[in-house]
Amino acid sequence: VWLIDDSTAISQIELLEPSLVIIDQEFAEINIEKIGQTLKQFHKTKNIKVVVLSSQLTSSKWQNLSANGVDDYLLKPLEPTYLLQKISSLI
Repeated sequence: VWLIDDSTAISQIELLEPSLVIIDQEFAEINIEKIGQTLKQFHKTKNIKVVVLSSQLTSSKWQNLSANGVDDYLLKPLEPTYLLQKISSLI
């Protein structure tokens, strides 16, 4: 699913009920913290895993994301095998 903004992202995730969502941190229109918080507060979506995709992630940024409902992260460039291992470990 291609997402345009936070509200669209949240409504699409609620509608589709995926096991996991990967959000690209470089997509400036998306507030990852808001999405993570919103998904974790509702019974229907609280078990959906939220993963951030980033080219770089500082320790403080990860702590903030983690505190706001993000379950894990992936660094670019992605190795396909690692991506599959990460997803398998989360779901």
